[in-house]
Amino acid sequence: MKKTNSREITGGVAILLSSMALSCGSEIEDEPEMIASSDGAPLRLYENPYAPDMDGAPSPIGRAATAAAEAYEVGGKLRLLLAVRGFPYERTFGSHLHRLECNDPAKAGGHYQHMPFPEGGMATDPDYANATNEAWLDFTTDDRGQADSEVTMDWLPRAGEAKAIIIHDRASGEGGVSGAKLACLPITGF
Repeated sequence: MKKTNSREITGGVAILLSSMALSCGSEIEDEPEMIASSDGAPLRLYENPYAPDMDGAPSPIGRAATAAAEAYEVGGKLRLLLAVRGFPYERTFGSHLHRLECNDPAKAGGHYQHMPFPEGGMATDPDYANATNEAWLDFTTDDRGQADSEVTMDWLPRAGEAKAIIIHDRASGEGGVSGAKLACLPITGF
């Protein structure tokens, strides 16, 4: 059995993402321009993700998990690609573009919203927290713990306001609610 190191996995994921970006059929005809990526950054697993409700419960994502992301501008729209490897088999996770960095005490803050909820409002208000105003990349892994997700949004993130992709415990529900923040992938370029 061949042992694969993390550099080979990351390189393979990058090749996969590039081929996804270039070969995916789409009604968008302009040439894609990469505007942001995870640029080989490691996936950060959050310790004790279920605190305080299930304090001490282990994360279902193991240390061998990897992820990579690329973002493209295509005709004034955002195409965001995510590839994960080494995750639990046949399991669904929520995943969203987030506002802050992975090392922020608030675990990358809230979801990036193209039209932010008004001051005094709720971040989970479905008028703002929905799949057209936020970039949702939910995925279900296959029998090898792999998944690819892609979303095209009719907008581009504002400069400096989207810095990470968070992997959540469950699929996105009403208002983007998707459970504990399990892992974070840094994104640079927005």
